[in-house]
Amino acid sequence: MPAPKSFQRIWILITASLLVCLAGVTRGQEASKVAPAGKAAPAPAPVAKAPAKQYAEVTLPDPGAWKPLRAKLFERGEPENDAEMKIFIDHYKSLASELTQHSTAGKLSEQGEKIAKVRVQIKTDLLNLARKKSTILHDALVDQLARVLPSIFSSDKYHPVTRINCLLLYGDLNSKEGDTTLVPLATAYPVMMKIFTNATQPAYLRCVALVGIARHAEIGLPPENRKELGAEMIKVLKTPPPGFKPEVVTYLRFRAVDVLRSVIAKGESGSRDIAEALKAVVLNKNKSEDVSLELRCEALRAIGGLDAKAIDPADIPLLAQAAAKLAVDIAQQSAPPAQPEDDAESPSAAGRVPAPAPNNGGNVLLSATDDSAAPTPEGEAASAAADAAPVGKPSGVLDPDIQTYLFGCIQIGLNGVDSKRGLAAAAKDDSKKLVVEITTKLNDMLRITKPKARFYKLSEEEIDKINKTVEELEPLAGA
Repeated sequence: MPAPKSFQRIWILITASLLVCLAGVTRGQEASKVAPAGKAAPAPAPVAKAPAKQYAEVTLPDPGAWKPLRAKLFERGEPENDAEMKIFIDHYKSLASELTQHSTAGKLSEQGEKIAKVRVQIKTDLLNLARKKSTILHDALVDQLARVLPSIFSSDKYHPVTRINCLLLYGDLNSKEGDTTLVPLATAYPVMMKIFTNATQPAYLRCVALVGIARHAEIGLPPENRKELGAEMIKVLKTPPPGFKPEVVTYLRFRAVDVLRSVIAKGESGSRDIAEALKAVVLNKNKSEDVSLELRCEALRAIGGLDAKAIDPADIPLLAQAAAKLAVDIAQQSAPPAQPEDDAESPSAAGRVPAPAPNNGGNVLLSATDDSAAPTPEGEAASAAADAAPVGKPSGVLDPDIQTYLFGCIQIGLNGVDSKRGLAAAAKDDSKKLVVEITTKLNDMLRITKPKARFYKLSEEEIDKINKTVEELEPLAGA
């Protein structure tokens, strides 16, 4: 089940980390002096700004004869002679050099946009070359980039925007690619792991390295790499790297669960160590504020990929109760669909459902009232809180798309990705009954709440059913 756009956190966290990195401009200030009695105090010395760090740029070569040759090379997929190959390589040397041209782009947002376009262009060209009968040019370009990019992203003399984009491109390199084939560049994985596990590397670079690592894990890694990566992600869940800001720790934990889910799917579904780490996140016995409701749902989803033998039977009632409690919490933090900007006379405006207050104290998920066509101050505040809340933090209210996604995560954890995995496959006797009962009630709720359109209105009967289901789930959630 693909995550909605609300869960595409990577650029939010990378941008936050990047701004933290760029914000470290120091200022010097002379100490003030006490004037002798009877004399006026001297004027304060001006504040001296530390000079901005100067980052390196690679000189752009002359594009030469590339334009008239490009169409021919992309049609053939191979050069006719050494001269054409040289023109080809020189062109992409030029593009790679453009990744370092930070000072010509102006504002930070413009820098990132310009450099990102170059990165996307190179990726597109690689894919187009890979689709040709001959992959000589594709392989030559991958080899060239694999040698050039590490020299840029590994050096602090280059701008952070440059280093981020070079590392992202490096993590996307494939030795084989096309419409049906995808084989990541194997030599890139150990380089990215070295960056991620190096505590001296800046936080933003370690986060970006984990993006590439996650991609390799999702597509497939050798068994020895899977075990190594699984152990590293367990460390992140148990003890996040010290010195990172809270938003970076939040990102790392979410990504660690994503990576573990891929590791499970690709061959480590019987790992008891992974099962224990995910269980600790779902149960959150220490009530850590860093472990959000959303993260716990993601961890439960990952448990749905575990073999039944990897799940301790004694843990099943606890995990099932946690699933019920998560469902109740999600229902009580639900916001209505986004309010349209049209007038109150329109059909979609008439279908609005008023939002509960952000800190909804009772079990009432929604209420049907005569003035449901009009947005309330409480509803507007709830929507604003949901929009402004940092990803990964409990917001008080949840967008309907996120609510549906989180319910789906719980379903996968309970039912498993197939009949041999998840809590249902591992449960027996009373535990089995508990899992089945919770799953049934969750399914009943989802049949009502999952909207077929962005704007919809629930009847009083449907609302009563939802609230009754929430009340029935609460006892199943245990203490």
